[in-house]
Amino acid sequence: MTDRAPGRAFDSTDLQVIRKICTRLDGIPLAIELASARANVLAPAEIMSRLATYFAVDRLDEHGHQLLAAVQWSYDQLDPEARLLFDRLSAFSGGFTANAAEAVCGNDDLPDIIAPLSRLVDDGLLLVDATSGGSRLRLLGILRDFSARRLDLGGQTDLIRHRHREYHHQLITSAAERFNGEAEARVWVELGLAWSEIRTTVNGLLNDGSLDQAGDMLASLFYFAGYSINQEVADWALTFCAHPAATDSAYFTSVAGTAAFGLFGRAQLKASYELARRGLEADPTDPNGFCHLSGVIATINLGLQDESKALLDHWFDLGTAQSTHARIWAHGWMAVWQAWFKKSPDAITHGEISLGLAEELGSPSARAAANWIFATACALEHPYLALASLEDGLRLADEISPRHLIGQLILGARTDLTIRVGDLRKAIDQCLQALEDAVRYDWLISASHLLGSAAVVLVDAEQPHIAAKLLGAMRAVGHVPRARAITAVEEALGPRSAPMQTLGAHLSLRDAADLAIEHLRSLREAPDLSPAIATWLP
Repeated sequence: MTDRAPGRAFDSTDLQVIRKICTRLDGIPLAIELASARANVLAPAEIMSRLATYFAVDRLDEHGHQLLAAVQWSYDQLDPEARLLFDRLSAFSGGFTANAAEAVCGNDDLPDIIAPLSRLVDDGLLLVDATSGGSRLRLLGILRDFSARRLDLGGQTDLIRHRHREYHHQLITSAAERFNGEAEARVWVELGLAWSEIRTTVNGLLNDGSLDQAGDMLASLFYFAGYSINQEVADWALTFCAHPAATDSAYFTSVAGTAAFGLFGRAQLKASYELARRGLEADPTDPNGFCHLSGVIATINLGLQDESKALLDHWFDLGTAQSTHARIWAHGWMAVWQAWFKKSPDAITHGEISLGLAEELGSPSARAAANWIFATACALEHPYLALASLEDGLRLADEISPRHLIGQLILGARTDLTIRVGDLRKAIDQCLQALEDAVRYDWLISASHLLGSAAVVLVDAEQPHIAAKLLGAMRAVGHVPRARAITAVEEALGPRSAPMQTLGAHLSLRDAADLAIEHLRSLREAPDLSPAIATWLP
């Protein structure tokens, strides 16, 4: 690139794009040479966006024709079965297993794909990648473009695309069943490795208006997407719900709950509640409980006690018609409601029921969630027991993935408890870690919660004006701060609290989180920081 554009200064962003170009072209020198020929007139990002057309037969230059000739020569050396398999493998946009290739590409005219698959590997037309989930095969990007044209010329594109979708539909629904058990960790690996194919499948179904098949896949991905903080599934669910025929689908309520949960994670609380209500209006039985779950957490965080209790009561009326996983969260959010709004001992009862159901289910994520629930329920009366429960939950979540929703919830709850027991230095460290993770994962509702925790710490460190701005940013999205944060700020600032919160309302949650992180880092480095929190609030 630099040789072809000697007068251009490439910055760090350009270099990152150039790396992506080389990856997209699989490191093939001739392909990189062809793409680089435009570097004197196009920026790297523009070259990246045009790669798909660079290798169109009617636009190739001399180098491109040499590359095409080399690919054609390799293709011509294949036997008929290997050629047929090579064409059909273009359905895969990323890596795949031999079993996936067999399901998508094999049929009466290709009953055994192992021999031609081995031939393609031996001839260098397929790459083999070793992963934690076993060996996966991958077609070079440029070769995929070639094979896709061959498949289209043979009139088989629609047939193979249909098989590809069917296979990955079955993969996801099967994974959802195994997710709710001890095999959950294996499911995370399988779905992660197959994600590029899942993306291709869901996007294709949504574009074609195949809502029932897309809806079944999205509903099946709810718990994986939620626990792994995967916002792409929420985007797909929102696209589904925006379709004119969405409410005609049997899966509308479950998909609406999936989309509503994603909106909650983005701290769009009112929009989350409204979409959950739409789902419940379409089907009040809410087969998977997703709309009840999303509606309850949105209303609790909006401070709507009556609305959240009504949703919880209706959820409990559905009883054992709900899955075990859904009942864990029904009892869980009843425990949270009782603890936060009523300070009732009933919270611990519901927390214990969640623990029992999670042990019955066996899913590590569900067990981690139940530990967070129980800790929330008993935090007021038994803070040290709550801290121990949080540590157990964090261990379970970390065993699955460092990027885990329950890990985020636990880090926030642990910060609150550390504030309660009065360890300021530890509270600063924990709040920083949790805030940085929330921003990194773009899970803004966690960031919003942590602004309240940061506010208590900052008041004690004699920075109440910053604390007030953080609460203002929370209120701007409808998120009601916890009572102890409000009390700390108002006692420190008195009548100045309201105008300072108004200033904070102009901050986005991300900007407010950055502000909190900046000041917490400064406090951590302060040599004269008191080790104890003076503003201890029950």
